[in-house]
Order: sequence, then structure tokens, then C-alpha cells
Amino acid sequence: MRIIFAFQNCTRNDDLDIAAIKKNLEEKSPEGAMYCSLDYFKFLFNIQKRKSLRNNEYDYLCTITINRSDNNYYEPEIKKSLSDVFSVLERTLRKGDVFTSWNDNQILVMLHDVRENGTEIIKERLINKLREYTRINKNEIKMIFQPILMENTKL
Repeated sequence: MRIIFAFQNCTRNDDLDIAAIKKNLEEKSPEGAMYCSLDYFKFLFNIQKRKSLRNNEYDYLCTITINRSDNNYYEPEIKKSLSDVFSVLERTLRKGDVFTSWNDNQILVMLHDVRENGTEIIKERLINKLREYTRINKNEIKMIFQPILMENTKL
């Protein structure tokens, strides 16, 4: 069996330039939290869980549930509302935080390295921003935080 490796813009005599590779991998000016697909979120969640086993980090999984009364919303309005929520999360959360859509009314958020009482601060800030920039009332928003690892112990 013969395996051939092909590298773009590389000849056999060229050295592999790690700096050029890194530059191609990096995203352009990251702003705030990152939205990703559910599959990618699962991948990142499992990577972070593995890292947390070794590094005594306090990472949290947050579920945001938006309970809307069916009489007040039409399908296009629900989709716009969810889009507005994504925009608020992107601007309000930190660059290391990641979120995705779980279903039509739930969003999953992975929060990295949250310090003591940090979940309460995050919850209040998010609820205030969601109320300010969307049409969602405070009583329509429910947030649950759970540590990614129940016990953060070093191996």
C-alpha cells in the first residue's frame, strides 16, 4: 500500500511552515461567544470534560429554556426571537463560551472556568440583556447550571 501526502503550496523540498498553518486555522477577529452546531458542541463538550479531569477547571453546562405561550407567537416570530437570543448570547458571553440550539425553545451554553457565585452573576446579566433586547419576559426564561464535572479533582 502506498500513501501519498499532498500539501497545498508545498513541494517535497519545502519545510512545513507551522506559523502559516496556524494563521490559516485561526478565525478572523473573534467577537464574544461562539455559536456552533449541536454535533460540534458535543465534540467541544467532551473535549472540555476531558480537560477538566486534569485541570481543576470549573466549567458549566447551562440550559436556557424559553417558555412561550403558544397563543402569542407565530412561527416566523419564534424564529426571529431565537435569532435575537443568539445575538444577545454572542455579545454578552465571553469569547471562550460556546452555545448551540438544543430544540425550538432550548439553548445549551458551555461556560468556561466560572468562579464562585459566577453562575448567579451570569444568570442575572443574561436575563437583563434578554429582556432589554428581545421581547421575552423574565418569567418566560428559565436557566439551569450544572458543572460539567460534578467533582473537580486532579488525577
